[in-house]
Amino acid sequence: MAHIHPFTDGNGRTSRAITTLELIRAGFPPVIFRKKERARYLKSLAESDEGDIGSFLELVCERLDGALLGLERSARKKQGYDRDIAELRKLQARSLAIWNTSVRLLFEMLLARLERRAAGVGFRITAELFMDSLDLEDYVELCSGNPISRSWCFRLDLSGPGIPTVSRLAWVGFRTHELRAALPSRDSFGPALFWSSPNPDKYPRWKREVEGAPGLVEATIREGDGNAWIVRDTAGRVYELGLAEVVDRIEKGMMSLLLGAPDGG
Repeated sequence: MAHIHPFTDGNGRTSRAITTLELIRAGFPPVIFRKKERARYLKSLAESDEGDIGSFLELVCERLDGALLGLERSARKKQGYDRDIAELRKLQARSLAIWNTSVRLLFEMLLARLERRAAGVGFRITAELFMDSLDLEDYVELCSGNPISRSWCFRLDLSGPGIPTVSRLAWVGFRTHELRAALPSRDSFGPALFWSSPNPDKYPRWKREVEGAPGLVEATIREGDGNAWIVRDTAGRVYELGLAEVVDRIEKGMMSLLLGAPDGG
């Protein structure tokens, strides 16, 4: 572990201190890597050991954006304790738990389906879940109609003999206008899942996908109901699906991308 860092001085604490000092000198806040980003942080540091610091720099820039947004949030908050706000936060925490559980279940069901396919067809699948992809602060911001820096959910890589690897990254972002229009006004703002694929230009590492999304371009749940998903497909249509149907659409979309055939949405 002592070897995993992008700096040449061999001292992680000193390197982080220098990084923070340089950011402050340039007028930026310190960068804090959150617990949910541990896997991505370590992976980017391991890549930097091989001479590629692109992922590390991209993560630093994303967290810098997050830090600036955090300062704006702090500036908007009122001083002192408010009982009503405290009760509202409890309700929001429950809704967040439903969201994170729904995303984890989606990932586990999708992975199980793809692994069964892999066993029968002979392709290979690797997957990575980035723990709870959304924390309470970011969830509240999304529900308030404010953007956040992208939060990674999970990654899927499919490959087979003589077939190019298909990689897709699911991440949480701000619901689009098209999706919000299909929801009750009180529930219109909130988190949604989107997709990215590896960027051939290398930076940023991932680029957002629409036509190349696996079956569904965007997906969210109805407030408090992890089995009721509102989705937008690659044709731009918005409708409601159950969780199993969402898994089916994404599975077929991933297989279509792997085999180079239209997904049939």
